[in-house]
Amino acid sequence: ALPRLLGMPEGPLPPLLSLAHPDDAPALERLFAEVAARPGASRFLRYRARHASGAYRVLESIATNLQANPSIGGIVLNTRNLTAQADGRGGDILDGG
Repeated sequence: ALPRLLGMPEGPLPPLLSLAHPDDAPALERLFAEVAARPGASRFLRYRARHASGAYRVLESIATNLQANPSIGGIVLNTRNLTAQADGRGGDILDGG
């Protein structure tokens, strides 16, 4: 769960864009807008997000628009922490299509 990856208590998170590294936030916002505009769309992204400690974690997510699914009704992120594997280019946001 994203709260655990970011050292936060379980429950609602602040908006992800407010946790994103300032250099990554504009591209992250564009990718989310693209996913939100197309039902069923999925996009791959890599970005830095602020941990509760104040340090940034390098995260990789697949964002999928499941707003048309009445059981979900939103955009789902499947996320993993790549901080340990980061090679110093963690701020790159990769667009996997």
